[in-house]
Amino acid sequence: MKQAYDVKFSGDDAVRIEGLSRAERDAIYAQLKAQRDWVEVVPARSSVTVQFDPLLTSPSVALEKINRDYDPVPVDAGDRLPPIEIPVVYGGGYGPDLNAVCEALELSAEELIALHTELVHRVDFLGFTPGFSYLYTDEDAGFDTPRLN
Repeated sequence: MKQAYDVKFSGDDAVRIEGLSRAERDAIYAQLKAQRDWVEVVPARSSVTVQFDPLLTSPSVALEKINRDYDPVPVDAGDRLPPIEIPVVYGGGYGPDLNAVCEALELSAEELIALHTELVHRVDFLGFTPGFSYLYTDEDAGFDTPRLN
C-alpha cells in the first residue's frame, strides 16, 4: 500500500488494516476481495481484516503482499449496488422504543417517521450478529440518541 496506514497482525492467520476512511476501506476491501487470495476479507467501520491460510501463506508473506499490492484509491460511487427497499414498521411490538426516541429528539412520531423515511440509508458494515447492519446517510439526520441499557 502506498499510504502509511496501520497494518498489523491480528492473531496468527489475519492482518488488519486500520485508520481508513469509508472510501479507502471500500476500495481496499474491493481490491482484496477481487484477488481471491484470502480466506476471508471483513470490512468494519475504519478497518479491513484479511484472513489468510497459514498452511499456504506465512504471516510475513501475507503482510508483505498487502503492503505491496493494495492501494486505497476510492471506489467510484457508480460502482454501488442499486438500492433495496426494506419495509419498516414503527412502534408497537416492532419498535417499543419509538416514544422514547421521539421524546429524546423532541419530535412527534409522525415527524420522526417522515424524516427517517425521506433519507437513503446505506449499509456501512455488518456487525457480529448475523443481519445486524450499521447504517449511515450522506446527510447528518440528527438521529443521535442515547443507547439503551
